[in-house]
Amino acid sequence: MERPAEATERLSNSQTFKEEHTSRNDVPQKVEPFVTITRQAGAGGSIIGEKLAKYLREFDLEAKCSWTVFDKAMVDMVLEEHSLPERFAELMGEKQTSIIEDILDEIDSVHPTQANLVRKTSETILHLARNGNVVLVGRGASVVTRHLPSGIHVRLVASLENRIWHVRETYHVGRIEAARLIQKKDQGKREYLRKYFGWDIDDPQLYDLMINTDRFTFDDAVEIIAGEVLRDRKRSSNAT
Repeated sequence: MERPAEATERLSNSQTFKEEHTSRNDVPQKVEPFVTITRQAGAGGSIIGEKLAKYLREFDLEAKCSWTVFDKAMVDMVLEEHSLPERFAELMGEKQTSIIEDILDEIDSVHPTQANLVRKTSETILHLARNGNVVLVGRGASVVTRHLPSGIHVRLVASLENRIWHVRETYHVGRIEAARLIQKKDQGKREYLRKYFGWDIDDPQLYDLMINTDRFTFDDAVEIIAGEVLRDRKRSSNAT
């Protein structure tokens, strides 16, 4: 079975993809930057993604359109692009596949397989990345888009103690429940990437930046990532 990453790479090499990125006189169009964020549970991925998009909306003055973060909004985008019913939203997180398969088995009507849902998600991620000026959080985005030249791929990590504290503050749960949630979410993310893309989520080859949010505040992390985006933007402008 073709993996989602293989399907999207095949799509990027297709004639349609090439035509979309080439003008009538065969001069390549300017490629807009994008960012992917892969994170340990509780390391601040969602907050940093939101803050980063807001920062770049203010300071990336050459952006062709407003920077947007796709985290939870990614699900809505996939459902809309592929005309899927809303009931599939709960199946599209980075969960352990055994749980997803159990949910799928309970649906009586015709439904896409989990692999097909992942593939559709990957196609939407590729579409968003090609348009640029987006922050893509999770769902294998670093793998799906790794062949595109304009991406900056970020991995966020932190100590277990700090992640437990952050989860407790966010979800108002006790320490034991916070640790359980972290273990479950991290295992789900790891299995999602391994099963559907064949990558180890901790493989440093997937990332341009690895940021420890024990060492850097969320605002520090935003400025580090945005700095790379703006430097890449400047290098790209100078090259043309």
